[in-house]
Amino acid sequence: MDPALVHHYFGSKDQLLVAALKLPVNPRDVLPELLDGPVEGIGERLLRRVLSVWAGDLETGGHMIGLIRASITHEDAARMMREFFTREIIGRLVEELEVPQPRLRVGLVASQLMGLAMARFIVRMESIASADSETLIACYAPTIQRYLTGPLPGDHAARPGRAKTRGRRVLLA
Repeated sequence: MDPALVHHYFGSKDQLLVAALKLPVNPRDVLPELLDGPVEGIGERLLRRVLSVWAGDLETGGHMIGLIRASITHEDAARMMREFFTREIIGRLVEELEVPQPRLRVGLVASQLMGLAMARFIVRMESIASADSETLIACYAPTIQRYLTGPLPGDHAARPGRAKTRGRRVLLA
């Protein structure tokens, strides 16, 4: 497809992917929802939203799960998944948080979400596949939260303390 047509009709390749996947919500529209509330709950809000999209995706044919499956064996699908997660979903969130090592944080959060998707929907690991959403949130959200806002090895600019918000920005105190 001509890049000019993609830009004219969809705005970007990422938005074309959102349309092709028939996602029930545009990830760009979810960002304010994720940022609304205490920073300490952002991992839980992200995971809760992702699980709700995946549940709806299964009801509508599993487009996102299909792309995850394809990404295992097809480099183009893997590239689309990487770009989509790093730019449209987690990347925008981490950018708003203004935390050290944003690229590492994006990768860490993406690895948790992709691992959960693989275990739950593709490999169908029984304990994960049959777990209710609240159990998964209780188990995964603290790790996702730490990856998003907690100190990481190599955070030279980070000082000990808790993340605080001023407006929508997160500051390490």
